[in-house]
Amino acid sequence: MKAPALIFFSLCVLLLHAQNKSIPSGIYYDAEKNDSTIQLINASDTVNIYPTPALNASDFKKVKVVKTGYAGYAVEITFTDAGREKLASATEKWLTKRMAMVFGNRLILAPTVMAKIPGGKMWISHSMTKQEAKKLKAIIEAEMKVKH
Repeated sequence: MKAPALIFFSLCVLLLHAQNKSIPSGIYYDAEKNDSTIQLINASDTVNIYPTPALNASDFKKVKVVKTGYAGYAVEITFTDAGREKLASATEKWLTKRMAMVFGNRLILAPTVMAKIPGGKMWISHSMTKQEAKKLKAIIEAEMKVKH
């Protein structure tokens, strides 16, 4: 069985700096800073996002922790049929650019898109421990239960 697309990221979680705005959970396009973007900042990174996500948590069908063939664990996200189409389109459109994943009003990661993800599944991985993967899974699942 072929593994889903991988997204590697640093486990440090960036807190949102968005003029005290609540940010809907989802996957966002990175953008050039302008009056209509929202800026997310931590000590070492700045990401500007468009205010509307390319995909939101309602596009996620299932989230699970998986053991990788590498040293660690990953969080596998399976998308709904509509989410699969949106993800394929977004990752094709945004090749070599960053996309930001925001959950629980926090920037979880902002990886660079390295390939189109057409299969409806992706892994979030970077040598996570099982506990770290379970924590990220819980954050995503909590947001999936919120109506978007």
